[in-house]
Amino acid sequence: MAETATSLVERFVASVEANGFRVHRGALPDIPGAGVSVALYGLVDSGSVVLTSAPAEPRANSLLPDVHVTVLAEDRILLSLPDLFAALGNTLPSSLAIVSGPSKSADIEQLLAVGVHGPKEEHVVLLPPGRDPGDVLTGLTADDFRRPVGAPAGSAAPAAAAGA
Repeated sequence: MAETATSLVERFVASVEANGFRVHRGALPDIPGAGVSVALYGLVDSGSVVLTSAPAEPRANSLLPDVHVTVLAEDRILLSLPDLFAALGNTLPSSLAIVSGPSKSADIEQLLAVGVHGPKEEHVVLLPPGRDPGDVLTGLTADDFRRPVGAPAGSAAPAAAAGA
């Protein structure tokens, strides 16, 4: 029996939450300084989002900030890695990142550290099928993602000091 789209989405939510993502529905959370990316796909089995890079989707958005927000349309959720490669076919992008939660490492003295090699916090915004992720991002500027923590929307980060 085929799985319904609703149950696939709910399984995805449970899986990414278990991996440390915070899940939002329909709208971006207001998180100053967050990097924002649009996911190519979501994977239920691994609780992951699949990101690719392009001039409009630089890797820095998902790797450099302490907080990263991924926008994902619910109709882009797949069950597994084999389903991902079947969906991609012979059109593999030059860069593909499968993100399964906040950055974690225990390579120094076997002590777990979060956010060492990437974001400390990962969020995913789920959009209903057919809704364009661009709709969620409309009206945002680069300054909205660089404003200081606690600053109101529309206030840019202060300019860097000369010679710094």
